[in-house]
Amino acid sequence: MCPACGTENSARVKFCSECGLPLGVPCPYCTYRNPRDSTACVGCGRALTASAAPAAERRQLTVFFADLAGSTALAERLDPEDLRELYARYQALCAEILQRYEGHIAQYLGDGVLAYFGYPAAHEDDAARAVRSGLEILARVGNIHAAGECPQVRIGVHTGLVVVGDVGGGVRREQLALGEAPNIAARLQAEAAPDTMVISGDTRSLLAGQYALQELGSRTLKGLSRPLQIFRVIGKSGAATRFQAMSAAQGLTPFVGREHEREIIRGAWNDASAGQGRTLLLRGEAGIGKSRLLDTARQAAARQLHEVFEAECSPYQVNSPLNPIVEMIARRLGLADCTDDASRLDLLEQFAAGRGVNVEDATAALAGLFSIPTQGRYREIEVPLAKRPQWILTVLADMLMHSVGGSPVLLLIEDLHWTDPSTQDLLRDIVMRQPALPVLMVCTARPEFSAPWLHQANCREISVRPLQPEDTRALVARIAGLKPLPTVLVEEVVARTGGIPLFAEAVTRTVMGAGILREVDDRYEMAGPLPPGLIPATVQDSLMARIDRLGPDRSVAQLAATIGRESSFELLRAVLGRSTESLARALGHMVALDLVFG
Repeated sequence: MCPACGTENSARVKFCSECGLPLGVPCPYCTYRNPRDSTACVGCGRALTASAAPAAERRQLTVFFADLAGSTALAERLDPEDLRELYARYQALCAEILQRYEGHIAQYLGDGVLAYFGYPAAHEDDAARAVRSGLEILARVGNIHAAGECPQVRIGVHTGLVVVGDVGGGVRREQLALGEAPNIAARLQAEAAPDTMVISGDTRSLLAGQYALQELGSRTLKGLSRPLQIFRVIGKSGAATRFQAMSAAQGLTPFVGREHEREIIRGAWNDASAGQGRTLLLRGEAGIGKSRLLDTARQAAARQLHEVFEAECSPYQVNSPLNPIVEMIARRLGLADCTDDASRLDLLEQFAAGRGVNVEDATAALAGLFSIPTQGRYREIEVPLAKRPQWILTVLADMLMHSVGGSPVLLLIEDLHWTDPSTQDLLRDIVMRQPALPVLMVCTARPEFSAPWLHQANCREISVRPLQPEDTRALVARIAGLKPLPTVLVEEVVARTGGIPLFAEAVTRTVMGAGILREVDDRYEMAGPLPPGLIPATVQDSLMARIDRLGPDRSVAQLAATIGRESSFELLRAVLGRSTESLARALGHMVALDLVFG
């Protein structure tokens, strides 16, 4: 039976015949679904047996709770069969959307849906995934009808620490999160008006300005002794990238270090301005400072007339052709604000004009990307269907590499590790054609990204490494402001954050707000012990996502953390009982993810 809609399916099918939900066996350690007869997970290699159930573990989760508004009145008005059909369609919709954003559906509670983001696998943006899922459910729930009734949904989202493990007894056992976070999410759902989503201040702090919010004030929720700041989610903020959203919401700390990398970027802009196109790839782990370096290119270009295009690849759209470019153009032209196709075509024509392309053909190509009917406004495109995809890429490349007026062009592309194949083909065309054009393209990517065009002579990679200790100290000092922090505290932050700017900034702000510092005339003094763990909520998800990427090697990281910040190879091998080769491979994996330094 399908857990979402209740449809009976053959034991051999992999997807529900009614709602399309995957029916494989979910691995308790990762998000991979395996064939029913699997004895080991294809995703992580662990055994799929009852004895392989993971032990309870402490994690930060974003808990999502959705509930139908007025379900009692619905039950009174509808025949039970119609009510069941309505519930099935609503639950199938929730299941489709939540699983697309890799949320884990923990329970169906009558007309309620409880889901976790951050378990069994964490992502650095679990809070944003939960909010994005909620907005999509709210946008689509109006399409559900049964016996003339359309359901309304209320959603609550909260982020907090929980312990996830087995609950229940006998044959009825479930993996559930225990702690106050699920209770708060349920209480927030009750505070939401029909067809709205309410989040806590803890979740808001993780969204970094990516969503427009309405403050609803401080509420004392049932069962809680303290008031909670709550917010209604209105929609996306409209910022071009996550970095811009964060900058607008929180501001930027003063830049420290990286002078060599910044000089390379400034030099590449000078070359591009002189007609010698360049491409730079900033490669590094999350939080290492790639987006701040990208901002250096903006500052270098700001000294002269230029045109800038900014796009961001998304983990949610890796299978959508040219999605970063399509979203960038739509945002730039304000297509979402247009009410009719004729106005949209006018905007596309204005964008194409003056960029060295045939305006009619270019507009027709863009209209096809945006699924805008041309209404016979342009002649038929005389390009064979087999060659049309490459022709569209050529037209797009022409428009992106030529500014109106001939000034230099700056292309900024974030997160290439999430790019789709069509966008990669477009970037390859730009790289191959840019050497004789005034174009600088600067991209960011994680270490695992690779592309053949990176080996072209006009391309250069910049490996973004952790900050040096002296630069981390300078960063901490600038965050603290005019008065210095105690030396022992600064050195602790330097040691624990490993030169990762995002971590150093978050830890410093957490310590300054923890009530353990006393402000005196010209400095801060310690007024209490350091908080245990010293891992702020804003970096918990990022850190946990790296640990979860270790797969079977997680046990090595967990044991090493238990021993302390430093541990010898011999001690780990003796305690774990692993072979030298196996342990060396696991530690190499941890080093590659910047979890440890050898």
